[in-house]
Amino acid sequence: MIAKLLGLSHVDQSEFLTWSADLATFIGAGFPDEDQTQRALRSIVEMGRYFESVIRDRRYSEGEGLLGVLVNAQQSGQIKEGPELLAQCAMLLFAGHETTRHLLGTAVYWLLRHRRTWEALKSDHSLLKSAARELLRWDSPVQYTGRRANCDFSLYGMQIRRGDLVLPLIGAANRDPERYEDPDELRLDRQVGMPLSFGSGPHVCIGATLTLMEVEATIAALLRRWPDLQIAEEQDDWIASPLYRGFVSLPLWPKGIVQRPVARAAGCVSDSDLDCGLVY
Repeated sequence: MIAKLLGLSHVDQSEFLTWSADLATFIGAGFPDEDQTQRALRSIVEMGRYFESVIRDRRYSEGEGLLGVLVNAQQSGQIKEGPELLAQCAMLLFAGHETTRHLLGTAVYWLLRHRRTWEALKSDHSLLKSAARELLRWDSPVQYTGRRANCDFSLYGMQIRRGDLVLPLIGAANRDPERYEDPDELRLDRQVGMPLSFGSGPHVCIGATLTLMEVEATIAALLRRWPDLQIAEEQDDWIASPLYRGFVSLPLWPKGIVQRPVARAAGCVSDSDLDCGLVY
């Protein structure tokens, strides 16, 4: 989806998934080792070369996609040619995919684990919009963020100095009992604003609306095609990261259908995937 919005007409999905995984592993590691660092460096260089080639050969929807907008901004002097332009392109492609796929996986997982919520959505699709926000609050795909203090201040007896790195825990904030009634209860009709998963103010995620639309569309498609969907394996296959919350794989099966070997992928759901049994 993010590739389409960028206006990219030719995307090697397997190559892109490798780049995304390498960058996510590096960013999500508290202390990345040499191998993680080298893989991330190699992937970001390859991604930069890819965009250089796309821009040079005009292999995008010029004037329509986000990439065309960025190129026009560079040509008008709003952003600099070279590293700044490539960094914007790489970040949009990476950020528009990595966290969204994790949210899609955890959203479906928790709906099926809390079967009453899945059944509620089956009978009332009008809950999809509020359900998407509640699932984002319940298990945020990004668990913390980083900020540098721009002045000295005291917070709950802790002295923060100018320049100190502060790591606000998004996952904890989204379960704040002063903000949410019964925060440890999954309520699909909860109406208490947007959780902090997308940030706020000048740091708000520009893809927030797109992500929620993708969650609503995916869940609606699964409810329509596989209303009796269930988790296929007992062992949960979570990624090993303190920053990101998501699955390495999440095999699912429609109830009553003879099980076949499950194909594992870390990509998005397509019509062909839904037809053949691959969900996540």
